[in-house]
Amino acid sequence: MLLYALTWPASWLHERALTLSPKRYELLLVQRLDAIQRHGNPQRYLPYFPRYLLKSIQDWFAWHGEDLYDELKHIRNALPSVLALIQQSPARSAPDIVTPLAQAHAVLASRYRRKNLPQPKQLTLQI
Repeated sequence: MLLYALTWPASWLHERALTLSPKRYELLLVQRLDAIQRHGNPQRYLPYFPRYLLKSIQDWFAWHGEDLYDELKHIRNALPSVLALIQQSPARSAPDIVTPLAQAHAVLASRYRRKNLPQPKQLTLQI
């Protein structure tokens, strides 16, 4: 569940076609952990911290996601990628951390989904 919580922001970013450098992604998570340390309620997160972390990350994205989206969609963030394409040097472009983390989140998410059993279309004759 901890890996699921740590990769959840990557799936959010991937759905919106946003990319972050590994340092920036790490900074985003460290800021959430610092906020939990300063403002969190230990009685709520001591029973199961990964779930509390996931909820706090999701709440932060609910409140600040649009600001982050606007910031990351700004043209200045696309310039390094465009310049790398123009110069034909992929080694200079920043590594994409969001896509592999989003894929890992999708694998982990399948573990936590509820499995719906198919309902029979015809009732059985049981006595």
